[in-house]
Amino acid sequence: MANVTCAPSLSAQGWITDTASKADILLAWFFEAVKSETYLYGNNISNLQWLIEEYGSSIVDLTARIGSTLEVYLGRYYDHVVATVSSDDNAANLTGEITITIHCTLTDNGQQYSLGKLLQINNSIVTNIININNG
Repeated sequence: MANVTCAPSLSAQGWITDTASKADILLAWFFEAVKSETYLYGNNISNLQWLIEEYGSSIVDLTARIGSTLEVYLGRYYDHVVATVSSDDNAANLTGEITITIHCTLTDNGQQYSLGKLLQINNSIVTNIININNG
């Protein structure tokens, strides 16, 4: 049997090993986590809200940081991760409506899985998260 890194769940799913289900819950945690939720593991908490707070003054810096953070975070659970994050908006910061596209390609025991999210942000607040593909 291949070595699979599981994602723990407090739901009926228990330990999640399925590539798609694991990706779904990990991204949900990335969108919902709070960096200050722990004193012991704080620097290892990956979350979107903190990235917006820290890098929201530059859409270029924000998209780059989201991509690198997702690669490290998801890399704990997958053999290989490529995260591409972009925005077609020309705004210098998040003081208006911004759309960010996230595309991740995950490799788990030779199996590739792709997922995409479209984030709509208004004045630094995430107003909508839309699935743009399902692998």
